[in-house]
Amino acid sequence: MAFVFRRSQRLVVKIVRCRFVKLRRFLERSLALCMLFLACASHLTSAQQQNHQAFASATRASSLATFDDVWQTINDRYYDPSLHETDWQGLRATFRPSAASARDSKELYALMRRMLLSLRDPHTRLYAPGEEFDTERPRFVTTGLSLREVDGLVVVWRVERNSPAARAKVRAGDVVTSIDGEPVTDFLNRRLAEGQSASRSETARFQAVARLLDGANDSLVTVDFVRPDNRAYTVQLRRLKGARDLHLQLRSAHKGSISIIRLDAFTSLTAAEFGRVLESLSAAQGIVLDLRDNGGGESEAMLDVLSAFVPANSTIGRFIDRNGRIITELQTRSAMLSSAARIVQLAQPLIILTSPKTASAAEIFVAALRERVRARVLGENTCGCVLGTRGAHKLPDGGALVFSEMNYHTTAGARLEGAGLAPDELIKISRRDLQTNRDPLLERATDLLRQK
Repeated sequence: MAFVFRRSQRLVVKIVRCRFVKLRRFLERSLALCMLFLACASHLTSAQQQNHQAFASATRASSLATFDDVWQTINDRYYDPSLHETDWQGLRATFRPSAASARDSKELYALMRRMLLSLRDPHTRLYAPGEEFDTERPRFVTTGLSLREVDGLVVVWRVERNSPAARAKVRAGDVVTSIDGEPVTDFLNRRLAEGQSASRSETARFQAVARLLDGANDSLVTVDFVRPDNRAYTVQLRRLKGARDLHLQLRSAHKGSISIIRLDAFTSLTAAEFGRVLESLSAAQGIVLDLRDNGGGESEAMLDVLSAFVPANSTIGRFIDRNGRIITELQTRSAMLSSAARIVQLAQPLIILTSPKTASAAEIFVAALRERVRARVLGENTCGCVLGTRGAHKLPDGGALVFSEMNYHTTAGARLEGAGLAPDELIKISRRDLQTNRDPLLERATDLLRQK
């Protein structure tokens, strides 16, 4: 038995040693595999970090290239060498570090736009890559409401048909009391303080009010209103992309004796439409040109329309660059560029309606008619936003910069930028007029023409 016991003991020892050797080999292999895995993981992490750093470096370089291009182009080519007494070098030092750390194109363009706001120039603007602006049919993100300050209150000026605001039963003349829970006066003052406006102070306030409901596409805004009967109501409106209808609108008054033309922009389309109705206008005893919503447009289209009122080859003004050189002179013509229609000279009494929204090419148009044919102007002071651009300057990232390279002077040498045109007769629309759909400017214009 003893023999048997000792043999079994040796057998157990051998078995234990065998198992220990196998376990040690297994652990050695496992350790080797773990070390290999960690080495590979470390290599992958290092490669990912390098790729991330390379991407971040490329993004930073691209952002700075775009920022520097914008800054340098304005510095070298802006129509006013003093850049409206702006500390342009200081703005570069302020905004460039933020441009370098911009997370994406949206953030980069937002800060560059803030920098450009210091110029107080509505003609100078940026378009990010992929953004497009069609002058024939401009698209905007809107709730369908136009706002203006009337009698010291922010009031609904117009409600676009089939818009979110129209479906919510918002009406012209309703007063805005708050936006997203903030009193509208505080909201407006904050926007003005942020500098989200351009040009002179009156125009700045007008533009700030008009943009109170601006925001991103498909976003929501909560607005509190008060009806004329003092009944308060709240509406949540969705901002959506929409296109403005810029077609010429023609109607008559007083049994066809007075033609009323509404032109909301000067484009090749509206100029061609004007050419098609031109001959029919010659039968009218008087003409009203409603330019209250005309923010300008193409100078060539404006000259097509102007040539029906001012004899051909008449110089109406000139654009001058930062060095005082005449870049181009604006002249009327004998044939339209935008239409095959024959230009018929109209000599009837003419009245023009203006507002703070009347801007740019529309102001040149009004100034020329006032100087050349002594047209009478009713309404409010125009924008005072008359500078010239030469098209879009392409940026390194595919975006575009449109900026003012030329200042406009009338034939009498007057500058319109910052001053605008004062009407011959100041007439403002009241809140009551909006509520009752009354147009005192149009009433006054037709009354004056009937007296001719």
